[in-house]
Amino acid sequence: MGEPPSPFLREISGGSAKKAAKSLGARKKLSGSELKLLAELLDRNAPLHKGYSFRLRFVANKTGRPINKLEKRVNDFYWRRILLAASAKKQKSLKGKVQEVIKILEARKKDFLAAGKKPKALPSHSTVRNIMERLGFLPPGKKK
Repeated sequence: MGEPPSPFLREISGGSAKKAAKSLGARKKLSGSELKLLAELLDRNAPLHKGYSFRLRFVANKTGRPINKLEKRVNDFYWRRILLAASAKKQKSLKGKVQEVIKILEARKKDFLAAGKKPKALPSHSTVRNIMERLGFLPPGKKK
């Protein structure tokens, strides 16, 4: 058996999971043989491909919740609307801005309760500050 033609196949046949994942992530598209091999190694019901004594499985490269880009965008849109409504109150201090956000969230919580829905728990002040900084409503590093 000759040397595999692509970095992905070379790394996966060598057993280097991290390097194989990195080379796979750098690819824009896969060839037919790469795609077939990848499908066979991921499929628990398919027989193992010749020369491979293992199966692949997806794992996160970081601990914590997986990132769903669509869900994150929806969540960011929700927070931007709240932060824009709070910034319309023209609070001078960071503490005042955070309090305005909390007031808006408390009002929404009451609306949820009135509608018979289960509301989300209110975030902490530090969570609101972190979201404000992440979405550009605070200059970076301004935590006080």
